[in-house]
Amino acid sequence: MNHIHDAVEIKERLTEIHSRIVNACLAAGRNPDDVRLLLATKTVPAEVIKLAIDAGEDLLGENKVQELRDKDFLLGAATVERHFIGHLQTNKVKDVLKYATCIQSVDRLSVAEALDKQLQAQGRMLDIMVQVNTSFEDSKFGLSPHEVVEFISHISKFSTLRITGLMTIGLFSAEH
Repeated sequence: MNHIHDAVEIKERLTEIHSRIVNACLAAGRNPDDVRLLLATKTVPAEVIKLAIDAGEDLLGENKVQELRDKDFLLGAATVERHFIGHLQTNKVKDVLKYATCIQSVDRLSVAEALDKQLQAQGRMLDIMVQVNTSFEDSKFGLSPHEVVEFISHISKFSTLRITGLMTIGLFSAEH
């Protein structure tokens, strides 16, 4: 993958993206201040991510626990939110909690239970999102829409988990 390594080009691209977000919000009658850009930084070197942070970005998403860990050395001191956006296995819960400020991919009771257990031991809470497979693709993780209410009812009992919303991935389409 070819990454941009020039701070000026990164700033220009981010400005363009933010402009598109504002225009889309205005067209939809939404307040642009209510929408945030999450930079999915899968395979992007920490040095390049640092340039985006220096340009004002403060919300990052990683889909692999190993990348969260590996990039923490260079990004750990940055004041950014670091969301985990990938499929989380219960055996990786302890590791992901070292780095993530939010987990957007909670879709199984076993994961919620493992998170709650670790968070109770640490005496802290964590923001989470419930992952919903709205495209009904077999290749995507997440609950089916009809399972969401019951699932949220179950996991809302965990005092360490703050459900902040749903994470969905729509069906890819070339149409805008």
